Parts: sequence; C-alpha cells; structure tokens
Amino acid sequence: MFYLLHRLVKWFFVLLAVGCVFWVWTQRAAFEPVWVWYEVYENGGIQKTEHLPVVTGQGIGVLDGHTFQMKSGHDILSVRLTGFDLPEPPLSPAQLSGEKHRREVLRNIVVGKPVQVEITYSNVNSLLGVVHAGRTNLNTYYVTSGLGHFNREYVKSTPRDLQYKFFAAARAKSRQLAQAAE
Repeated sequence: MFYLLHRLVKWFFVLLAVGCVFWVWTQRAAFEPVWVWYEVYENGGIQKTEHLPVVTGQGIGVLDGHTFQMKSGHDILSVRLTGFDLPEPPLSPAQLSGEKHRREVLRNIVVGKPVQVEITYSNVNSLLGVVHAGRTNLNTYYVTSGLGHFNREYVKSTPRDLQYKFFAAARAKSRQLAQAAE
C-alpha cells in the first residue's frame, strides 16, 4: 500500500513539473525582454548608460542604401547608419535590387525632412550613428524590414538602451521569418 502511495505522489510531482514546463513554454513571449537583455549583456553593453552626442539637420541626398547627406547649420555631413554590414562588391543582381530598394526607402524617409543623429563615431564631415526621422528609428526599421544585415559587433560601443532596441528588432525579425516559414 505504501509503495502504491509513493508511486502516485511521485507521478503527481512529475506531471506537475511537466505541466509547469508546458505553461512556461506557452508563455515564452513574456520572457522575450529577458532574452534581449541577455543579448545586450553578452555584447558587453550592460554597463554603458551614457547618452550619445546628437546632431540635428535636414536630409538633402542619398549616397547609398546606408548613407545619406544632411545639412546641419552651415555644414554638409555624410551620415551612415550604424550596425550594418555593407554588401561586398561585386554585387549580384539580387543585391543590386536590394540596394536600389534601400536607396528608395532612405530617400523617401530622409530627403527634405528633419533628421536627428545620435553619433557613435565621427570624422571630419562624416558621421556614423543612429538616425531618427520623425518618430522612426531608421536603424531598427532597417533591421525589422530586412533592409540591412545587422552586425552585433558594430553596436558594442552604444549605450545599453540603444543595444536593446537593436537586439529586440533583430529578434522580432527572426520571429517574423519563423512565422512566415510555418
């Protein structure tokens, strides 16, 4: 009799553990921010809290799918979106088509409109940064839209809040691809 009760209790706890694991699996979307913060930690950005310097101006032209020119005061600056690998030449026909699409998107969002750049790197008249056009963060828009190949190494120097946005956008894109494959 004791042996039977012992087995019943044991099976009860095993089934309870399996039920808990199943419940956690069904609620996995609630744990998404934890995974994103872990990716920020892995990238070395958890300690970085300082704000980046900001330059504002107006977009005046597009140089390529990741770079545009802006006028800030009396200066004309070349601005490149941070966090992306550039396609290596020679470009295939698919890459050329993607580049044309990126240029068109960048032209529609930036040219003739006010932009704000959080600078991650600067040289004389050249900036690398996170670009905001209106309420749109162009860098994360590129990630979620699949317009650029995100490279986590390129955002190591950015503050943790910006890294979080990049990694959250990358996870959202991978979820979109997984849902499209189903």
